[in-house]
Amino acid sequence: MNAAVNFQKNLSMSSREIAKFTEKCHDNVMRDIRNMFDQLDADSAQFCAQYRDSTGPFLPCSELDRYHTEVLVTGCDVKRMAAVIKRCMDLETGAAKPAAALLGKISSRP
Repeated sequence: MNAAVNFQKNLSMSSREIAKFTEKCHDNVMRDIRNMFDQLDADSAQFCAQYRDSTGPFLPCSELDRYHTEVLVTGCDVKRMAAVIKRCMDLETGAAKPAAALLGKISSRP
């Protein structure tokens, strides 16, 4: 079970994979990643990586965790989407309580 938990914590997706799945040019995905980190006022250094091109030189890429991958691919207003995704992740892990538990019983309006 410990191995499964560690595996889940180490999942990442490269900017090259994101480019492939979204059918975008890698340089455009990298631009979107830089913009995302700028809008989140976050440091992107821990996500920087590189790969060797087929012609030989090393080129920049990014290795994003699940959170930043989801924020990137959902587009829209990054800060709002980030808040929603973070909330969902916190609910999944038990780090946050459902709103109903915090606010009391929620009733529907007639």
